Amino acid sequence: MRVRWLEEAKQQLLSEVLGQLTGKERRELEQAVRAATENLEQFPEMGKMRNPPREDIRVLWVREYRLTYLLDYEQDEVLIFSFVLRRRKGDALDLSTLPIS
Repeated sequence: MRVRWLEEAKQQLLSEVLGQLTGKERRELEQAVRAATENLEQFPEMGKMRNPPREDIRVLWVREYRLTYLLDYEQDEVLIFSFVLRRRKGDALDLSTLPIS
C-alpha cells in the first residue's frame, strides 16, 4: 500500500516534534519514522486497532510517539493523520480530523 501523510500530521511531525529536537535525537527519530513508514507500505495492518468498531484505524508507536493512520482499501493507501506524543492510557482519539467517515 502507498503511504500518504495528511498535512496536519506532517505539520505535527515537522514543527511540533522534529522542530523541538536537535542533533543525534532528531536524526534517530527521523530514521525511526522513515523505517515505520517503509514497514507500513509492506505491512499496513501491523498497527494496533485503536477503535474496535473501526478496524480501519490503527495506531503504531514510534518511540514515545503515537502515529495514527487509516487504512483506505479502496484507494490502496495508508493515510497517516496524526503524529503526537503518546498520551496516557484511556485518552480518547479525536476522529473528527479524518477525511473519511
